[in-house]
Amino acid sequence: LAIARALVHRPALLILDEPSLGLDEPARDALHRELFALVRNEGATVLLTTKDANEIGALCDEVAVMDHGRIVAAGTPASLANHTGATHVRIQGSGFTADLVRLIGSRRDVLNAESQHDSLLVEVGHDGACAAVVNLVVESGADIMAVERSNGGLDAAYRALLGGVI
Repeated sequence: LAIARALVHRPALLILDEPSLGLDEPARDALHRELFALVRNEGATVLLTTKDANEIGALCDEVAVMDHGRIVAAGTPASLANHTGATHVRIQGSGFTADLVRLIGSRRDVLNAESQHDSLLVEVGHDGACAAVVNLVVESGADIMAVERSNGGLDAAYRALLGGVI
């Protein structure tokens, strides 16, 4: 109700603290539409605090991550997701032995390594480690069917910036 009252006045600056907290999906979507309209049609600036990565991706052009009152990173949601946080590598195939998983996991640039069914899931600290991990798998004699690389997204970037604490 407080947000609705603020929107009626079509403010030039709207400051919101966790605006979608406690809202169901239809109400959250309606709020997002109103905020988009306020920015697009009225030229308003919306400053919001949230820990919801989906909301950040949906609403924000620029993001600042704060820790104890200090900005520790700033940029677009895409730039933070791509340049901060871990890279995830999924290697599909066979022959991923426990020794191979331990060897990969022992690397300083590997944050986590595990084998699941026909895949080896590896989280690395930077993109450069991806090739080294794939080389280890090839050298082990395991069969590789596919390799997929992705960043951990905003959630992973946020955790990395704040030392794993959300």
